[in-house]
Amino acid sequence: MLGLKHGINTIEDHDPEWSRAFLEERARIDAAIGTVARGIEHYGSTAVDELKAKPILDILVGVAPLEEWISCKHPLETLGYDYADNAGVPGHHIFGRGRDRSERTHLVHVDLVFAASRIRRASRQTSSAKSGGETRPSFCRARGTETDHNRKRA
Repeated sequence: MLGLKHGINTIEDHDPEWSRAFLEERARIDAAIGTVARGIEHYGSTAVDELKAKPILDILVGVAPLEEWISCKHPLETLGYDYADNAGVPGHHIFGRGRDRSERTHLVHVDLVFAASRIRRASRQTSSAKSGGETRPSFCRARGTETDHNRKRA
């Protein structure tokens, strides 16, 4: 089940429903934002099969130029997201939602599409981890979610 109460961090076993939940949310975001979004991706630990994760979907919405992020604000708010104006990441605009204001189930990160090397690196790590590639053990170690299966492969 998706969701973390504010101030609580837990890591859970991978839930196959996370992929389905992302597909549903991507369709909602795409319908609301339209052509402003150059891409909508599921990234981070919930995007990787068999990887333990915090039960919050991280969704990357790519825009270009970055100033287009503001065009996403109202449509995301109509979907129940609130803007975290003090998220502390310059040039990175974060929106969150949950079943109520005491938790988060989804985080949408609006950032410059494919321009930042950290986004490309995160996408490569997620893709490689999904396929069991070489970066999977280091991705798991970096996330602090290494499993026995991953340790044997490292």
